[in-house]
Amino acid sequence: MSQLCAIPTCKYKSSALCRCCNKNVCIDHMKEHNDLRKSELNSLNDETIILNDQFKTFDIDKLIKDSREILEKWKDDCHKIINCYYEQKCQELERFFNKKIDHYRKEINQTQTTIIDSIHKEKFTQKNLESLKSTIYDIKQEINKIKEKGLQIDIRPFTLDNHAISIKDSKPNAFNINSLILSSPYHTIEFQLAFFNTI
Repeated sequence: MSQLCAIPTCKYKSSALCRCCNKNVCIDHMKEHNDLRKSELNSLNDETIILNDQFKTFDIDKLIKDSREILEKWKDDCHKIINCYYEQKCQELERFFNKKIDHYRKEINQTQTTIIDSIHKEKFTQKNLESLKSTIYDIKQEINKIKEKGLQIDIRPFTLDNHAISIKDSKPNAFNINSLILSSPYHTIEFQLAFFNTI
């Protein structure tokens, strides 16, 4: 014997199991439940359209303004670090060059003192003369080398770590689109029409 529709106020026989409420209901109530679910789905679809329209109206520049300012500050800080390092190396270069020039100046002064001393004392041999000539020649060569080539500076190319800055969601677990994609139906409505005698 057929059951009555599970809706208390209904006097019709049940004809199918409604997968939404998991109750046996008549055709009219099955259609009513179906229409209600369709209405809910249509309402959800309308919400997705509204959300999609909101994405279209996003002002990207305004939304990323704060983040861009953080990047800008990082860039300025990096420039300051590089400029400071550059200034340090310029000073180091100047100190190195002055030290080298002072060294040659001392050698020249010492050689000159030796020459003047030898002239006054009249104590110089051919060997001493050749040694002085060789010293002066070496100093000239070094000075000419500095004039022509300057100093050797070895510079490694600046490398930036690609992971120095990472961009990610501020709340990574707040919204996961993958969990919202319906890969399988939430409920399946099986509609089985039972043949029954109308009252």
